[in-house]
Amino acid sequence: MKKGTKVLHFGRQATLQIVAEEDIVFDESEIETLPKQIRAVLALYKRFLQNIERLQACIMDGRLNDALPIRVQCISILKTLDTGLDLNGELATNLHTLYGHCLRRLTVHDGYTELEAIDSVRMVISRIRNVYIKIIKSGNIDNVLSKEDSWDHKSSE
Repeated sequence: MKKGTKVLHFGRQATLQIVAEEDIVFDESEIETLPKQIRAVLALYKRFLQNIERLQACIMDGRLNDALPIRVQCISILKTLDTGLDLNGELATNLHTLYGHCLRRLTVHDGYTELEAIDSVRMVISRIRNVYIKIIKSGNIDNVLSKEDSWDHKSSE
């Protein structure tokens, strides 16, 4: 394993290898050419990561009343990502496990301080987003999401 690499285990089904790296830049013009379900997922990841940064800032500044609605937005985004999964595949099942872990970490800190818990969620979602973008940039878009119809059906419920 590379130096600076950390492996996180989330139950029996999901493991995520965390490698220290910068967020992968994804140009807006690249996003416009993607199918709408992939654009939607990327937009949700972006909005989640923006909100998690705001949540951390509120907690660090002691603005707990401001933090509550931001936490609710973060939880809502995670639930939207989770309900959009087609749980017939192993990848979707692993993502479901990871999203569940993140939801628990945002609400119950599992022995961590609140900022540590939030930072771990940010790290997990950021890493998932980066892997997602690597797959898209490699040209394997068909492997990212199963079918556009399945995303449209689940996201409209």
